[in-house]
Amino acid sequence: MKLKRYWLLVLAVMSLLCVVGWTAFAQRQNTSRTVWEYKIVTYTSEEKFNELGAQGWELVTVSETRQGESGNLNYCFKRAK
Repeated sequence: MKLKRYWLLVLAVMSLLCVVGWTAFAQRQNTSRTVWEYKIVTYTSEEKFNELGAQGWELVTVSETRQGESGNLNYCFKRAK
């Protein structure tokens, strides 16, 4: 009976050590965040889109700005810094 308790205690301690070790290992991993830079272009052509794409810019959203009866399209791009 004492031997059975001893092995249960050893198993519990080893399980605890595994959890602590895994947590410490996970926290040491590189968790750097990506920093983004943004560019807003009001009017652009297909050539400009291709040029921005070649420079690493990615289109995120398109929005419209109204000024009286006319409106402009705003293209928002992002890329990793």
